Amino acid sequence: MQIGDAVQVTGGPFAGLRGVLKAVGPRVLIAIELGARQLDVEMDLDWIWAAELVRRPEMSIKEPTSQLRGKGA
Repeated sequence: MQIGDAVQVTGGPFAGLRGVLKAVGPRVLIAIELGARQLDVEMDLDWIWAAELVRRPEMSIKEPTSQLRGKGA
């Protein structure tokens, strides 16, 4: 794993969350997004695995034109 890689947390209180690897040493530092906040967490290397980034499908909002127009349109 390299700095900037996506990781999956497999142990500890953050198990099941994904993050980004920020630093590697005797322990690793990863950034985890919780809601609208980013949290830097230090943990054992044994608690993470490399993860592939999952892209969310882009959402497109289509507004029905019939509802946007007034009754007389």
